[in-house]
Amino acid sequence: MAQVTYDSIKPLVAKQEVKQGVVYCTFTCPETGTSADASSPIPRGDGAGNKAKAAVQGSLMVMLRRQLSRVLYSFLGGAMGRAALEIANQGLQAAGEKFAHTQEQIEEGVLGAYQKVADRFRWDPQGQRWVGALPGAGAAAAAVAPVAAAAGIAAGGGAAAAWATGPGFMERLQQAPVNEPGDRQLLARMLVEVAAADQQLAPAEQQFLGGFMGMPPQAIQQLAQQPALTPGDLAQASQGPARESLILLAWALALADQDLAAAEQSKVLAFGQGLELDPAQVENLRRCCAEQLVEQGLQQVFASGQRDEAMRQELSGLADRLGMPAERVTWLEARAKERLGLR
Repeated sequence: MAQVTYDSIKPLVAKQEVKQGVVYCTFTCPETGTSADASSPIPRGDGAGNKAKAAVQGSLMVMLRRQLSRVLYSFLGGAMGRAALEIANQGLQAAGEKFAHTQEQIEEGVLGAYQKVADRFRWDPQGQRWVGALPGAGAAAAAVAPVAAAAGIAAGGGAAAAWATGPGFMERLQQAPVNEPGDRQLLARMLVEVAAADQQLAPAEQQFLGGFMGMPPQAIQQLAQQPALTPGDLAQASQGPARESLILLAWALALADQDLAAAEQSKVLAFGQGLELDPAQVENLRRCCAEQLVEQGLQQVFASGQRDEAMRQELSGLADRLGMPAERVTWLEARAKERLGLR
């Protein structure tokens, strides 16, 4: 069984540091030398036990939103929300609240960090452990090929491989991070506008955005009071791939909405036009984000080491609403099973 637990990934934890409510980790495979850094906010609740209970009781989309928030914190929380987070921390400490975490909460944070770089590791069924993934896209495709062929899907060709083109979601953000202060400020306003596209910003949405961007609710509320972005504002964004990252992150928020609200998606399309991106680029970025959601969903489908048929059916419905061909979902499932060491 290839279930991701703290005990199963603990041998990969080469470095772990807790600072201001965030755990910073370095995961390293001693055998292959594969190494990846990631961070995650430490949950302030009842620990991993309640998380597992909530995962059983919650819907697939709720779990995907939670995972997406953790994944993107590594790209946004550190770069965009740190200043706001530090201000919030000072206020909490002034009120007498300290950052004290149980071991269970820290372990849950480590799991959240690992999920951000999980695609760099794979399950070794012989050794019953997680090891570094096969290096290079070509090797990865070769690893998927036997399972994909058994499912009747051609790895690397046909309709299954032609839906989204170019690098994957995580790779795009790693290659073109949103680093410039002006771009980070613009992104923050874009995300809040997407969330409030239906003319309201509910407390639950504020909480999700806070985890998404690493900002306290007060900062989210202040951003929501800003005037709507104009084409002139969007034109100030850095030229090049960073503009695609802005749209990719906006799509992540829009597609993570349980209702897949048309107003939110229309807002992202308008941002793409304001950033002077080709409509085909904007659509490909949407597909790239959709694949990230489905891949996260597949992790939940096989979380127990066996396929959860009810959750797989729910995921098929989500993929259909996202416009993803069934063949592509099957191909992604074959790749997920290969990475998890399942047959």
